[in-house]
Amino acid sequence: MENILLFIIFGLPLYITSLSITFMYGLRGWMPFLQSFKEVLILATFGLLFVSLKKKVHFHIVDHLVLLYFIYNLAYVLLPAGGYSLQERAVAFKSISFFPFTYFTGRLLDFNKVNLNKYYHYICLFAIAATGGLLFEIIPNGHLP
Repeated sequence: MENILLFIIFGLPLYITSLSITFMYGLRGWMPFLQSFKEVLILATFGLLFVSLKKKVHFHIVDHLVLLYFIYNLAYVLLPAGGYSLQERAVAFKSISFFPFTYFTGRLLDFNKVNLNKYYHYICLFAIAATGGLLFEIIPNGHLP
């Protein structure tokens, strides 16, 4: 469980950067593989947490709203509305539905077993490092190599 939190804190920003660099160097053949990696990881974590549930989950109003958002987007894929093909709507749904799966993965995590203070420090250190990197790009008006 702690590994997924580390991936969200450190891996997702590096993942986004690696996608930009992959595209920049013309490695477009790798893009579909890299783009699906985060979805597969979040879905695998969600499935593992869902299967290992020991007690019933009580839904809050926000949970119902996120579930309603997911169902609304799913209905758009299934209903023949608009001028897009089923494949185009499914690809759009894959991107849009990432948020509800990430949200419910976070809801299923047992935060009583996790030292959140440690991860808060990780987030702060990562934000400071990102700010430093940004300053090295802003001051000379260029990108880091």
